[in-house]
Amino acid sequence: GNLFLPKVELYDSLSAAVESKNNSAGDSQRFLLADAEGDSLSTENIKDALTVYNPQSLIIGPEGGFSDNEYKLFEKIDTKKIALGSTIMTTEMAVAAFSSLLSIS
Repeated sequence: GNLFLPKVELYDSLSAAVESKNNSAGDSQRFLLADAEGDSLSTENIKDALTVYNPQSLIIGPEGGFSDNEYKLFEKIDTKKIALGSTIMTTEMAVAAFSSLLSIS
C-alpha cells in the first residue's frame, strides 16, 4: 500500500501561517487552497495540481469559509484552488478527504 502521513501545523491566523512558511523556505512558497471556487475535485485535477503546480502547503479554512481579507491575502501569494466538493465539510473532514486523494494520486 501507499503510506502517506501529512504534517499538520496549526497557526493563530492565516497571515501568520503564510509568513512562517515563506520565511522558513527563504523564498515564496506555493499553496494549494481548498476552496469552493476552485477546480472540481478529481484525481486528475489533484495530480495536475501536485505535479504541474507543485505546492508545498495546503490551506483548509473554517466551515464558514474564508473572510474577504483572507481572499485578498490569497491574491498576493501563489495559490491554486481545488474544490473539495459541493458539500460543506468540517475542517477535520476536509483534511481527511484531501489526504485520501493525495494517497491515491
